[in-house]
Amino acid sequence: MEGPGVLSEMEGPGVLSEVEGPGVLSEVEGPVVLSEVEGPGVLSEVEGPVVLSEVEGPGVLSEVEGTGVLSEVEGPGVLSEVEGPVVRDHPALPGVLSEMEGPPEQKLFGKFSLRGLRSYKMKEIFTWRLLKTVAMGQVLSLLICGTAVSCQYLADAGVDTPMFQSFLNYGLLLLVYTSALSARRGEKNLWQVLRANWWKYLVMGLSDVEANYTVVKAYQFTTLTSIQLLDCFVIPVLMLLSWFLLKTRYRVVHFVAVGVCLLGVGAMVGADILAGRDQGSTQSVLLGDALVLLSAALYAVSNVCQEDTVKRLSREQFLGMMGLFGTVFSGIQLAVLETQAVASVQWDLHIILLFALYALCMFALYSFMPVVVKMTSATAVNLSLLTADLFSLFCGVFLFHYNFSALYVVSFVVIIVGFVMFNAVPTYSALPEGGPDDEEAPEVQEVPGPERARDHRRRRAGPRTGCCNTTLCSDGTLGMMLHKHAPLHQKPKAALGVFTALQQECI
Repeated sequence: MEGPGVLSEMEGPGVLSEVEGPGVLSEVEGPVVLSEVEGPGVLSEVEGPVVLSEVEGPGVLSEVEGTGVLSEVEGPGVLSEVEGPVVRDHPALPGVLSEMEGPPEQKLFGKFSLRGLRSYKMKEIFTWRLLKTVAMGQVLSLLICGTAVSCQYLADAGVDTPMFQSFLNYGLLLLVYTSALSARRGEKNLWQVLRANWWKYLVMGLSDVEANYTVVKAYQFTTLTSIQLLDCFVIPVLMLLSWFLLKTRYRVVHFVAVGVCLLGVGAMVGADILAGRDQGSTQSVLLGDALVLLSAALYAVSNVCQEDTVKRLSREQFLGMMGLFGTVFSGIQLAVLETQAVASVQWDLHIILLFALYALCMFALYSFMPVVVKMTSATAVNLSLLTADLFSLFCGVFLFHYNFSALYVVSFVVIIVGFVMFNAVPTYSALPEGGPDDEEAPEVQEVPGPERARDHRRRRAGPRTGCCNTTLCSDGTLGMMLHKHAPLHQKPKAALGVFTALQQECI
């Protein structure tokens, strides 16, 4: 170690390794590791495991709850996108954030500027996590395509039971996830969950059931083109709700990315018009368009509830409550509206298999979607789902003899480009990325030497918060990820005392 290293008032193991410059740890409860730091490194008032690795320049962590990681920063180490007290632009230490709520207007992670994509290199954008996110989003689109194909075959067979089909999906969720919640013991059982947030789950279940119903009814009154275009209304509504309810903050590049995705939808609609597939009733276009807009708004409410529940609590709790309230509301609506329609179905093996295909695709969609939402955000997931209509059209070329258009390929590429743009730059969110019942717990390991630092860094990642969309944060390329499950001790004066000590040490 070249330079002074200070560990004080620590409860647990502390390691300083390969530090070139002053290293200060003060009032830390828990294990702490500093490794390969070139320049001053400060950790103050941290409860939980903290790791600083490969930092060139000053790195400061102050008043942090849980796991904090600074990695591969060339220049001042900056903590940003933190829901908690942080200060930016300390007069003596250029990399200090403290006592500020929300993201600063300028967030620097070393050489990376998050104002736009131009400061990123290709290898820093197309990470394995981003590619996995794109692939998982397209799996969701394929599942929606499966439901569309089964619905088309059912319609060809004269079956019109949209609420019964939804009831089958909610019933499966009830059978699998709600029953699992009811079998739990302690604070996370079904009764305790209902006591804590029953009205929120009621709103979530009702909005989801009615969103599914109103969009199906819209096909009776308006055209396919109107539905495809107006259904995109879910994205601006979702962004607006996320801004106010989830405290998500978007950058200019995110709005540009949404615009690119909507251009792709426009190309798809144009291809439909050129192919003469502008199908649908026009007996009451205004009513049909209003139903589509209502469906989009209800989907946005449901998706915001989903993101909040999945990131703050757990995927199982979301699915269990969706199964419970979805089954109740869809069952009531089924009994009122579709009893005769279900009784008139000519049941045979073909019809049963189509119902089973629809129910299984919807069940897989509802089960898998929270995983992708937790990795990214509800807005990002809805952008990826814009390709679902394209997959349905591709299937229609082979199954229903649709005419193929090159605009479909153009539309698919444009939507994927917009989706990549949206996910390439993190958004600030007040939500944690992992719930308290996640299986992964933050663990502290001694950071290895330079030859193994990169591989080790990927293995040590635990629950994180700060970035709603951590496509680039996940592998250590961009900055600071925090865990929020330890109590916070508010001692700003003590922290500033450490900063002052470091300043004097540097001088």
